Amino acid sequence: MSTTVAALLAPDATADCWRWEMSCPAAGSTCTVPLPAADPRRLLAELAEIDRTHRESTVNVAVHARYVVVERFLDRVWRELIEPLVLELGEPGKLRISAPAALHRLPLTTARCAPSGESLIHLCEPVVDWSPALMASQGPIVGDASEAVRFDGHLGEVARALSRHRPSPYSALLLLGCRTAELLPWLPERSSSWAVVSSWDVDDEHCGTLGDLIECGLGGGLPLASALRSAQAQLSGSHPYAWAGYAAVAVTGAGTISPVRDVA
Repeated sequence: MSTTVAALLAPDATADCWRWEMSCPAAGSTCTVPLPAADPRRLLAELAEIDRTHRESTVNVAVHARYVVVERFLDRVWRELIEPLVLELGEPGKLRISAPAALHRLPLTTARCAPSGESLIHLCEPVVDWSPALMASQGPIVGDASEAVRFDGHLGEVARALSRHRPSPYSALLLLGCRTAELLPWLPERSSSWAVVSSWDVDDEHCGTLGDLIECGLGGGLPLASALRSAQAQLSGSHPYAWAGYAAVAVTGAGTISPVRDVA
């Protein structure tokens, strides 16, 4: 089965709207999918509202409010960014998604179509390719993770644990806490590595269950992206808040700045 590569590109001199540029190496074909009604920056602002709702509400209200906001948020991600890409794909296959570093918190790989309950994770096996701008010229990603290291807890706890740990090249980091995608710029890697990160504040119970399922998949010989996809598929009958905010990310050459100073 061939792999389709889709890059999300911002407006520039050649196009006045956001767009997907897709290529299928096996077929030797390329195409562009324009997104005239989409602006991912607005979606990032909506994601910030999820954070604000969590911080300014009591626990009971916050959980319900996050459910509602997440439903609405995923619907918008699906309609504006993912559905046009899926429609162009036609037959299900493997898909590799690349997005600008500034958009790394958007859960592009797990957005779902609310009316049908259909999710992109059931159609293909995407991995977000996240490359810090200063190292964007580094060579291609090589292979999959050789080992997995898991960190659970709130964002600050995960950041402090990560600062004390020096992952080996090509290791997989399971950053199972709130908004751990914010830690991507500070992953102390000098070569390719893999991580599972979250886009919003997560529930401890849901996060722990998903992490256990990922580790079970890895123990069964699945690559990291497949293990995450399998875990999400097993949880996809529950509310998307429990599983949709996670992405498998291929990180290429990050810096060595400690995240602890920058994370509350």
